[in-house]
Amino acid sequence: MNTPGQIDPDAREFPYQQLAKLLRHRIERGDLKDLERLPSIAQFTDEYNLSVGTVRRALGILVGDGLLDILPQRGIFRACATEPATDTTRP
Repeated sequence: MNTPGQIDPDAREFPYQQLAKLLRHRIERGDLKDLERLPSIAQFTDEYNLSVGTVRRALGILVGDGLLDILPQRGIFRACATEPATDTTRP
């Protein structure tokens, strides 16, 4: 097993799942603030020795979960955390 923050090619989880879990953990821990820019896909591929498709798949999971936003020609950003809706109809 690799150290935390690395992708283990021999793990039961696919590499894209490991990367998604790693980034989700960083978000939940507060390491990535709202609207903070993340590394580019190319930087992720270099840092984690993954293919572009693998990185895109991991990021797609987090975009689908509302944790990241990908803005074409601008980059990958931590999505704004939304406050839970409050019910203003009840006294």
